[in-house]
Amino acid sequence: MLANVRDDHEALGKLVTEYCGHGALYVENRSFDAESLRGRPLDAFRSAMHTFAAQIALYEAMPPAVCVGIFSADARGLARVLAPSPAGCLSGVRAL
Repeated sequence: MLANVRDDHEALGKLVTEYCGHGALYVENRSFDAESLRGRPLDAFRSAMHTFAAQIALYEAMPPAVCVGIFSADARGLARVLAPSPAGCLSGVRAL
């Protein structure tokens, strides 16, 4: 039983690390200014649009709840906070 708890704890740690990565994207997006793309090559726009579209897909793919052995994590609140961030950035890029 103790081995199962250790394994579950390690798996939960990996999940938390993954979600911290999502949070890092959120923090990056908060400092994004679409105006910084003005006058830049078209490839910069394409790259930004691809980046934010990929983030939107990443957040949409987040399961609402994750069970890791004996641990359970409800990710709905996290997804609600994270999801508007890349969508707002993408909207800003498209507006230019």
